[in-house]
Amino acid sequence: MAIAQGTCPSCGAPIEFGLGSSMAKVCGACQATVVRTDRGLQDFGKVAALADTPSLIAVGDQGKLEQRHFEVLGRVQLDYGLGPWDEYYVAFDYGKEWGWLAYAQGRWYLTFLLPNVAAPPRESIRVDEDFWLPQGKFTTAEARNATVLSAEGELPEPITPGHLRVYADAYGRDNAFATLDYGDGSEPSAVYVGKLLADSQLTIVTPGPRTLRKVKTTQLQCPNCGGDVPK
Repeated sequence: MAIAQGTCPSCGAPIEFGLGSSMAKVCGACQATVVRTDRGLQDFGKVAALADTPSLIAVGDQGKLEQRHFEVLGRVQLDYGLGPWDEYYVAFDYGKEWGWLAYAQGRWYLTFLLPNVAAPPRESIRVDEDFWLPQGKFTTAEARNATVLSAEGELPEPITPGHLRVYADAYGRDNAFATLDYGDGSEPSAVYVGKLLADSQLTIVTPGPRTLRKVKTTQLQCPNCGGDVPK
């Protein structure tokens, strides 16, 4: 059930928000970023086309993660110079909690915002060195600057393509994981803490829509002998 709805200020298409924490949504009809404000829905500009990246989940998917129901509400695509990656905005237990989910190297990275906790000063964060959070000690694995490329679906805050994101990822005991998000320095930092999960701990029960890309070809050839294959 939608908690807020209206029409896209850019194209007039219906817009619905399914989660109270969602403050922005990319219109599926015109790709405008529509933001909820105290003056109604406002157009914050269009996002670029998403890069075609492989992923095990998609916006609209519902399933189980550690036996908790989840629904994928949105996706943000970023790049630090070695190719884009995706982070997914996910609602758990039918909207009772939200977090971020990403996949790399055969594991799921699940994090939740740690309220009222500021990240350590950015200049104090160095790779392979430790820092402390309320959950314990973490060791920094990487500290980078990334660029926001695009987004789709619902989001907890507006995104601006080309926006700089300064961040650090770190690991703790018992598969603990943390991301320190410094943004572009214009807003207070944020801390996200969670854990690493095995691939097998996530199950898709109801898939969301997928976009199938068709490849046009004038001739197919057998990979074994090179002969023409009838179309």
